[in-house]
Amino acid sequence: MLHKKHSYLLKLFLFISLNILYVNKARCSSGDTTICFFKKTKYYGDLPVKTLAEADYFRLLILTDPDSTVDVQEFYKNGKPKLLGTSNLQSGNARLPSIILKGSWTSYFPNGKKMGMYNAENEGNRYVYFFYPTGKIYTCIKNNLYWECYDKNGELTCKEGNGLWTLYDENFDQIKQQGIVKKGYPDGEWQGNTHRNDSIKYTYTFRNGTLVKRIGYDNNGKAYPFDYIIEWEGYYAYQYGYKAGEENVGGPVAFVKDVRGYLKWPRDEKGKKISIDTMHVVFTIEGDGTLSNISLLGDVDEKVNTAVIAAVKQCRDWHPVRYYGVPLKTIITCALTYTSGYYGGAPPIAIPKTITGNMGQPADMHSYFGSHVDYKRFVPDL
Repeated sequence: MLHKKHSYLLKLFLFISLNILYVNKARCSSGDTTICFFKKTKYYGDLPVKTLAEADYFRLLILTDPDSTVDVQEFYKNGKPKLLGTSNLQSGNARLPSIILKGSWTSYFPNGKKMGMYNAENEGNRYVYFFYPTGKIYTCIKNNLYWECYDKNGELTCKEGNGLWTLYDENFDQIKQQGIVKKGYPDGEWQGNTHRNDSIKYTYTFRNGTLVKRIGYDNNGKAYPFDYIIEWEGYYAYQYGYKAGEENVGGPVAFVKDVRGYLKWPRDEKGKKISIDTMHVVFTIEGDGTLSNISLLGDVDEKVNTAVIAAVKQCRDWHPVRYYGVPLKTIITCALTYTSGYYGGAPPIAIPKTITGNMGQPADMHSYFGSHVDYKRFVPDL
C-alpha cells in the first residue's frame, strides 16, 4: 500500500510513465482466458473498445488459480509484449472496472525496450524501475520512496531520495512536472506545464510529501485553485423535483426544461404553437460562464430563432470546462427535446457526466434517472 504522504503524486507518476497499471472496464469474454481490447486517448486514459480493429492494444487474462491468481499479458497490435504480470483477481472478477497488478511485473515500449519493472520478492527492499525509450534508466522508487532520478543524458539528478525529480509526458518529449524531493518525498512547489496553445501552467505544493495546494495559471498569469485536472461543463439548476428519482436533476436535462419553461412559444399563421422538438441549439459558454453565439441549427424561422435565443439567455447556471482550474471556452450543441421514463419516453441511457476524477475518467458513465438530452461539447485544443 502506498504511503499517504506521497500516494497522490506517485499515482500521477505511474499514470504518466506507465498508464497501464490501472485499467478501465473492458468488454470481456468468459472462460479460462479472457480477451480485452483497449484504445488510448489523450485525456480519458485507456478506454475499452469492442474489437481489435478499434484497439491500440489487447490484454489476455489467464486464470491460473480460480481463487486468487490471474496472469496478465498485454500486447501491442504488432504482437510485441506491452505488459507481463499477475493479478490476484478471483475467477468471477475479470470484468471489474480496473485491474491492480500484484507481485512482479515488466512493461515494454512499442520498440521492445523495457519501460518498467518491479520485483516483489525482497520484502523491505523492493524497487520499481522505469526506463527511457532509449533503454537508459529513468527513475527508481525504493520501498515507495522517490529514490533516484536520471536525466536523458544519464546524469543522476536525485540520489538516495534527495534532489530534482522530473515527470515527462507519455512520449518523453516534454516535461510535465518537475520539483524537489527530500528524504524520498516530494517537497515544496512543483512546476507543471500542459504544453497547450493557451499556455496553461500549474503548480503542486507539497509539505513533507503531503499535497497541500494545486493552482492553475492562464496565459495572463491569473491563478485558479483546483481539485480536479479536468472539470467538465455543467448546468446547475437543482430546483427540480419532477418525480421520484428525478429530484436534484441538473445538466442538459435541467437546461432543456428551463429553456422550454422560459420560452415564449412562437405560433404559426393558424395560431398553433410551433414545435421545437426536432431543433438543436448551439451556443458558447465563455470562460466567465456567460453564453454567446447562440443560434439554432439549420434553416429556422426567424421568430422561432429569436424566441429560443431569448429563452437560452435566461439560463445563467452554466459553468465552462476547467482544465487545471483554468476555465476554457466551451461550445455546446444540445437538442431541445428530451425523453423521460416518467413521461412515456425512452428508458435511461448514458449521457456525459459533469465532473471527472482527477485522472480524467470517461465522460459517458452517468445517467439522469430516465431522462436524457442529445448533447455534445467541443473544447478547442482539449
